[in-house]
Amino acid sequence: MLENSIKIELGSSFSLNAGICGLVTFLRHNDAEEGEDYQMAGQCLYVSIDYLKENDIAGMYIDTMAECLGENTKFYRLISIDKKKIDKIYTNGVKNLNETEKKDLNKLYKDFIDKMFGSSYKSAYKLMEDIEGIQPITEDMITDLKKCDDLQEKYNKYNKILELLKQSKVNNMLVYTDLLYTQLKLFFTQYTLKDIDARSDAYRKNYIETLLKDIDSKAKEKYEYCCIECRENISTKGIAKQLKMLVDTTIDIDHKKSYYWNCNTNDVLVCPKCAFVYTFIPFGFALMGSDAVFINDNNSVKNLCNVMHTCKQRNDSDKNQSVRHRVLRTLTTKKIDALSNVKSNIQVVINSSDYSHFKFDVIDKDMVEKLGKGKNYLSYLENKFFIIKDKEGNEIKIWIYDETLDYIYRKQDLYFLLDKLIKIELKKEEKGSLNYLEGLLRLAVIFNGGTEMEDLNKKVNFAFMAGKDLRKSILGDDIKNEDDNSLRGFVYRLVNLSAVGDREQFIDSVIRIYSGFGLSIPSIFKDCYLSDEMFKAISHGFILGLKYVPPEKQNENNKEEN
Repeated sequence: MLENSIKIELGSSFSLNAGICGLVTFLRHNDAEEGEDYQMAGQCLYVSIDYLKENDIAGMYIDTMAECLGENTKFYRLISIDKKKIDKIYTNGVKNLNETEKKDLNKLYKDFIDKMFGSSYKSAYKLMEDIEGIQPITEDMITDLKKCDDLQEKYNKYNKILELLKQSKVNNMLVYTDLLYTQLKLFFTQYTLKDIDARSDAYRKNYIETLLKDIDSKAKEKYEYCCIECRENISTKGIAKQLKMLVDTTIDIDHKKSYYWNCNTNDVLVCPKCAFVYTFIPFGFALMGSDAVFINDNNSVKNLCNVMHTCKQRNDSDKNQSVRHRVLRTLTTKKIDALSNVKSNIQVVINSSDYSHFKFDVIDKDMVEKLGKGKNYLSYLENKFFIIKDKEGNEIKIWIYDETLDYIYRKQDLYFLLDKLIKIELKKEEKGSLNYLEGLLRLAVIFNGGTEMEDLNKKVNFAFMAGKDLRKSILGDDIKNEDDNSLRGFVYRLVNLSAVGDREQFIDSVIRIYSGFGLSIPSIFKDCYLSDEMFKAISHGFILGLKYVPPEKQNENNKEEN
């Protein structure tokens, strides 16, 4: 245990755990030394009191916010991405600009000027006047840029303003201003956002000083209240925070009393330590576009931080993937073994500007193990989708990877989804390959097979080969799309019979087609009678074998279509 430190322990609340993970991120980002400034021991995090007293935590808080979360703000896009677009347009000189380029240029300038004239930015300009060592931005500079009509002169003025904006303190203040009105609103109420506005030293006063005051006073003052989060005593009510500081947590007890609390507001107070930890929640979550994700594993602080560190890693291949896709990659990636000793359920928490509440998925130990076994098969489903239409006739793209995850999380039968997707593929006018659905079949075996999983996979192999051999016997080696149509009706019938579990009619249909071509019936079909699960695995393996297209042939067809 670290001497002269505060002890913060993981709990059942994802908010507190996210705050603890965020606090560790904050400490590491600011080069705090593990073992001296903080220590992780099991489910506890110890933070040196001297570290809190000797450092400007409020100033570090705003800088860390800008440096860690800044890429998700519009301000960042304006001074980096949009800046590159403007520079590119000017590459060939102002005199050579065509009308389209001038239109694009004026649009980019307008977006920049409108943002700089925002009311929140205007208040920041006034605060900059009191900061030493910087050249502040003024409204007059933005007005001058707006009135300028000469594109070359405008470009020069724009670049001068950009130089001022890129000053570290100016940049961080404006990025933080953006965050207050965007990402931070995912976690904190307006009541709290005013409290943590570090630009006016409110954060230092409301969270750092109250925490240190509570630490110093515990040995001197009588305990009167209890923290609803950690159950530790609070020295005085005046330094406690109400639980309404977090979004989607409870009703505003100042406006309406809840019978749940027995009309006693003292029951919903949070101690200064937990309130301080809450302010680091944004660092604990992984921000993915407009979504925020937290994987709540409370086995140990170190494991929790390792999981979230992996979740936050940026991968260019993930840019167009959904949040669920990226979260699952975190749970199954070969880079991490933190979840191998899971003792309880893992909670996946997702929030977004599109949601009115936090969304939760619960992943149990058994599911984590099965996801690990099926991670290679999940890759088969990447970038695959199907189209549905809503009531208004608008087309909606459904990603099969995400749909599969939904079935897994809801513990639904993956064979039902497999039947649905086979039928969708068969109905398409443009012939597509069903090869990728082998991944979904293998996942169905993993999640439904139980103790028979290994035996089921062997049966699937035999059934798949039987389907491929029959296809070759019927269509020959050189198979064209129009030849494949002759199997469509037969396959569609088999899918329907398999879906309803009619093994008698399924086997009868198989016998008829083998007999019709004078072929011997593979012995694998006898095993369909061993169990319902065996029938599902064998029937679907046979169906996918019947529709199998060799990768080289599939690539040739794709080239012809292109």
